[in-house]
Amino acid sequence: LSNQEIKKFITSQQQANTVKKTTYDMNVFERFPNECGEKRNVVEIPPEELDSLLCNFYITAKKKDNSEYEPDTMSSFSRSIQRFLDDNNAKVNILKDEEFKVSREVLKSKRRELRKQGKGNKPTATEALANEDVERIFEENQFGGHEPEILARTMWFLLTLHFGHRARHEAREIKFGEIALKKDEASGEEYLEWTTERESKTRHGDENEHQRSFRPKAYETGDRKCPVSCFKEFVYRRPEAKSPESPFFLGIRHRRNPEDKIWFVNSPMGKNKIGQFLSSATKNLPMSTSGKFTNHSVRKTCIKTLLDSGVSHNNVAQLSSHKSLKSLDSYAVASREQQRQMSKILSGKENNSKPKPKPNAPKENIQAHSRSSNVQGSMPTSSLFSGASIGVLNIHSYLYS
Repeated sequence: LSNQEIKKFITSQQQANTVKKTTYDMNVFERFPNECGEKRNVVEIPPEELDSLLCNFYITAKKKDNSEYEPDTMSSFSRSIQRFLDDNNAKVNILKDEEFKVSREVLKSKRRELRKQGKGNKPTATEALANEDVERIFEENQFGGHEPEILARTMWFLLTLHFGHRARHEAREIKFGEIALKKDEASGEEYLEWTTERESKTRHGDENEHQRSFRPKAYETGDRKCPVSCFKEFVYRRPEAKSPESPFFLGIRHRRNPEDKIWFVNSPMGKNKIGQFLSSATKNLPMSTSGKFTNHSVRKTCIKTLLDSGVSHNNVAQLSSHKSLKSLDSYAVASREQQRQMSKILSGKENNSKPKPKPNAPKENIQAHSRSSNVQGSMPTSSLFSGASIGVLNIHSYLYS
C-alpha cells in the first residue's frame, strides 16, 4: 500500500466529527498566515516562527462577522492544529513543547480576556428534559406507538435514556442483534439489554482500553414509558430485517395501507432523520425552559436524573461510559426547582417552601424526607427512573404535592 492509502485508512477510522472539526479549524487557521503573506505549509514552518504565528492568531482571530470566538473555541483551535501536525508526521507539539510556551500563555490570556467580556457561558448548550417535559411530549402524542416515525422516535428515546447513548452516532450504528429481550430470573421481570457496544467517542478499540463494568439494562415499567412494551411493538412493525447485523432503526414505509402490519422498509433510517428526533418531538411544545433541546438532551437527562437521585458518580460513569468521573461535573447542574429551593433557603423562607407530603404517603418516607437537612436532600428529584433497575441498583423516587 502507498503512504496515501495508509493515511486514508487511518483517517477512515477516526471519528467523523473529529475529522470535520479538524478540517474546519485548519481552514480558519490557514487563512491567517495567508493574509500575512506566509505561503509555507504549517508543517514546514520552524517552531520559533510557528510559535509567533500562533501568538498573533490567538490574539486577533475573529469570526467572519468580526465577533469574538468563545474561549473553548479558541482552545479547540490549538487541539485541531496539533491533530493536523500529528497526522502529517510533524515532530513538534504546540500543546507541550517548550518552544511553544509563549503561545500557550497568549492563549491562556486570550481566554481570560474573553471571560471578562462575558464569553464562555455556553449559550448554545443543550438542556436536560424535566419530567414534566417528557410527560408533555407523551401527552401531545409526539412519543407513543401510533405512527411509524413516532414509534421509532420513542424507541430511540427510551434506549438513549436507559443506556446513555450518544446522540445520533450510536443510534445510527446500532444493530438489531445488539438489543436483547431477556427475563430476570429472580424477579420475573422482562428487560432489554445492550449486549454489544461498538466503537464510540471514548472507546476506539485501543489496547488495554477501559471497558464497561456491566451491560446496560432497561427494565419493564408497565406504563407508556415502558421500554419492553415499546420494543415489542417496534419489532412487530419491522419487516423481515431481523438478522443480528440488520440496522436497528429502519427507514419508514410511506406507501402503506392503514391496516398494514409492516411500517418500515429494509434499509437504514437516515442519520439526519435520527438527528432530528428530539427537536421534532419538542417543536412548538411549551417546555419547562426556553433552552435548546437536541438529541444530546436525552443523554444529559439520563445522567442528571441519576445524579440528582443520589446514584454514585462511579455507577453513573459505568452506565454513561465516561472514563473520568470529573466529566460528570458538567451534568450536575441545579434544576430550576433546585435553584428555587436554594433561593428560598437563602431568603430564610425554607420552611414555607418545602413541599408537603401527600396524606397517604408512607410514614417512613415522610420521615426520611424531613430528616434531609442539606440542600440536595430537600429538593424533589425527577421520577423518570422511578422503579427502574440499573445493574443491581434499585432507584425509588417519592413524589410530593
